[in-house]
Formats: sequence, structure tokens, C-alpha cells
Amino acid sequence: MLDKVLSKIEDVLHLAGCLSLVAVAGLINADILLRLFANRPVQIQFELTELYLMPALATLSLSRVFRDGGHLALEFTPNAFPV
Repeated sequence: MLDKVLSKIEDVLHLAGCLSLVAVAGLINADILLRLFANRPVQIQFELTELYLMPALATLSLSRVFRDGGHLALEFTPNAFPV
């Protein structure tokens, strides 16, 4: 029973991560189109995408990917550190 409950929670979190990806794409496209046609960018797009949506789409699917035997690589350090 616990396995079914955890699987459902993982599926819901994975869906939230996928919706975050759709939201990122929608916000970026809306920002591009509004800059192009109305000369008015979406003000909150950069902060919302960088601070909330990108970490959400990177972390909410971790348990589902692990359950399915997949691999998710996240790079959070630069390739070369400054001297």
C-alpha cells in the first residue's frame, strides 16, 4: 500500500515538474513576443523562471526518474574555477 501511495506522489510531482517546463517555455515565448510587438517585456519572467521554475523542473522529477531506472544529471559548478 505504501508503494502505491509513494508512486502516486512521485507521479504528481513529476507532472508538476513537467508543467514547470511548459510554464518556462510559455513565459519565455510571451516575453519574446511582447518585446517584439509591444516593446513591453514580461516583468517577472526572469525572476520567476530563474528562482522558482528552473529548480522545480530540475528537482521535482528526481524520484520518478530514479524509480524508472533513469539518470538525471545536474551541473551546478563551472567547468573551470577561477584562479
